[in-house]
Amino acid sequence: MSIKSTTDISSCTQDLKNDKWFNTSLARTIKDIINSNEVGTYTCKGIIVDFHPTESWYYEACGNERCYKGISKGSKVGDHCKKCNKPISKIIIRYCMRVLVEDSGEQTYFTLFEDCAFHLLKKTATQLLDEMESETGDRNGTPDILATLLEREFLFVVDVSMRFGARVCTIKQITEDIQTIAQFSAISRVHDDVEIIE
Repeated sequence: MSIKSTTDISSCTQDLKNDKWFNTSLARTIKDIINSNEVGTYTCKGIIVDFHPTESWYYEACGNERCYKGISKGSKVGDHCKKCNKPISKIIIRYCMRVLVEDSGEQTYFTLFEDCAFHLLKKTATQLLDEMESETGDRNGTPDILATLLEREFLFVVDVSMRFGARVCTIKQITEDIQTIAQFSAISRVHDDVEIIE
């Protein structure tokens, strides 16, 4: 089986002066996101405190150009991809982690995909999987390096959507730059005085 990795971190390394970080109308708290039916792209801060207890930290995907659609267990090169409608040219490993984010006692899960995970860990999902297999002889389990994400405060740009009646929060950008988080905290205090109307 041909398994490779591909990573494009441009979406997570944009200029920290990006308007999305400091636009008061986009600022939300974890509580806002939990209690609202709003969908859209918002900015919030929080601490990653845990990982989803039953979900994997990676997935196997179609490696055709810009596809990255998850594939079924047992899929192989040459099988048909339903998303790009082409034969699978290669199978790639990509990050997909459900991280539990907390702020002021409120918690919810965000999904951390390849680009932002690589930006934080400086290793591809393939590298971690290969390292784990060489050290333990097993591709199951969770690499120790993922624990380095815990108890760290981040500022997130999150896409909030509804799928099959459930809220899905996908991390689009992430930073732990202290100055950026401080600036966001200042503008979000202004937002706290504004009622969110659904």
